[in-house]
Amino acid sequence: MLRLPSADAVVRMVSNLVGTKLTIVQQTVDDSALTICGLYSSGDTQNAAACLMDVPFGAYAGAALSMMPSDVASEYVKKGKLEEDILDNCAEVLNVVSRLFASSDAHRVTLATKSFGPDPLPDVAATLLAKGSRLALKLNIERYGAGSIVLVVPA
Repeated sequence: MLRLPSADAVVRMVSNLVGTKLTIVQQTVDDSALTICGLYSSGDTQNAAACLMDVPFGAYAGAALSMMPSDVASEYVKKGKLEEDILDNCAEVLNVVSRLFASSDAHRVTLATKSFGPDPLPDVAATLLAKGSRLALKLNIERYGAGSIVLVVPA
């Protein structure tokens, strides 16, 4: 079974990944805005965890990762969806997030599937979000903006 990381661990890891300071704005998020999803497997367990993001977090973290100008990320936020040139960066953030989930059975946690909206979340992600244990954070990415990220494991 996987355990959730601390808020500080998330801030440190994402900050190190994107190369800029992150600060916690609040520890609640609007679940209806979460349209970006990564589902993780661990050992033989599919859907062992999920990472959900809103478009602002995906856009700002993806842009910061490759040092794109913040106004490019802001355009994606205005459009309400990510496009090809930033999807790979957002996918890399989802991939690296797998390292945050601690496994009690020492299995490696890997990103199994990802989706970027605007379609609704996959059913399994919506179920995990509704019934699982979660860490919800709204984070500000310095020089870019704020967005939401939620990490979920089965309860």
